[in-house]
Amino acid sequence: MKRNILIFLITSLLITNVGYAETKVIRQGNPEIKEMALTFDDGYSEEKIRSIASKLNEYNVKGTFFFVGSYIASNKEIVRELEADGHLVVSHSFSHPDFTKLTEKGIVGEMENTKIAYNKATNKTMEPYFRPPYGAYNDKVLNILGSKHDLYVIMWSIDTLDWKGLDAKTISNTVLNQADNGKIVLMHTTQHVNTDKALDDIINGLHNKGFNLVRIDEMVSKLPDNERISSIQYHGGESGDASGGSSGGIGKSGSDNSGSSDNIKPDSPYQGNPYEKNRIHYLYRLYASRGR
Repeated sequence: MKRNILIFLITSLLITNVGYAETKVIRQGNPEIKEMALTFDDGYSEEKIRSIASKLNEYNVKGTFFFVGSYIASNKEIVRELEADGHLVVSHSFSHPDFTKLTEKGIVGEMENTKIAYNKATNKTMEPYFRPPYGAYNDKVLNILGSKHDLYVIMWSIDTLDWKGLDAKTISNTVLNQADNGKIVLMHTTQHVNTDKALDDIINGLHNKGFNLVRIDEMVSKLPDNERISSIQYHGGESGDASGGSSGGIGKSGSDNSGSSDNIKPDSPYQGNPYEKNRIHYLYRLYASRGR
């Protein structure tokens, strides 16, 4: 009797989950493989992007650039150049809002507009890798992303905090001191960062430690299937942060809605950049609120 009840319960759970969204959240690559990924967020500064790309190219290292769609839309040539050099350009939303504060329509608009901007720039379909602005997500966000888009949510396992304007040595020391198999390094491409100046030490140091530096798509492809999916079968609603790590759900306590994109339509990309003017204030507040 007990066995029949157990079988019934398991069967019910399986049936209940059919059709629900499946969200794949990645914080680290395969811990058995001696490789790491260098990732760069935002866009905005062509000078900084070119400086970073030049340094990567010098060492024949392929990076992953998480760009906002508004930057892609107005800087098509640099996107094409990065990809021609073997780098990966993927989504960081369209206007960098906190996704936990958006409606479903707003989230879908952010994602679709970025895909459209990328397609217009490259005549290709954007690869299915996405990093949420501020690392902010919850059950609702994961469910919407999973039901509307087949993608991986890419987080990070080393945060350089380069956005604070830290000097190059501090940035490189952070990466080298925390280096380990499968680590994903978070950096930025905005004007005030010293990331480009830190890359010589970072790349040389990681190579000296025996690490191969790869793009996110290559790293994810080497994960065992059971490790690729760390957050699955979200049913919707807002039952709390789904991240299970220090970065997930950042921004839930904030009140800055300047990035709302509810009125974005795929055929008329949002032209403003509310994120940029409030960036430093908002980032400091978000990180401080989480003790980062």
